[in-house]
Amino acid sequence: MIFIKTIKDFLEYSELKTHNSKRKWIAVMSFGGSCGQCGYAKCLMAIDFHHIDPTTKSKILIENQRNKNSKSILVLPNKLLVEELEKCICVCKNCHMEIEYGLIENPNFDNRFDRELFYKLKAYYQKRKK
Repeated sequence: MIFIKTIKDFLEYSELKTHNSKRKWIAVMSFGGSCGQCGYAKCLMAIDFHHIDPTTKSKILIENQRNKNSKSILVLPNKLLVEELEKCICVCKNCHMEIEYGLIENPNFDNRFDRELFYKLKAYYQKRKK
């Protein structure tokens, strides 16, 4: 698990060890870099993506979860990942569970995915790899 001072301060993307953690960093930054409910931004792995309307979840993601192949949205190909992230808000694990169990009745849906920023970050780090 990777602990960082804050997600926004974490600029050494190359230190992330796995492909999915790199994709997660780009996705989280595309939401503003923190939990949309409480502002949590300490540990990248403590950030989730919550579907605003669970009925819009892609069939591939539902099948993966059902078959326990992977619960992660990050295993989707880029085009599907972007489509899925546009249906989500970015929240920490605590806020995610509180939303799921109705403890947060009116979640803040203002923390929306920025598709343009996602592709800019992705392109920037692909150039940096070379």
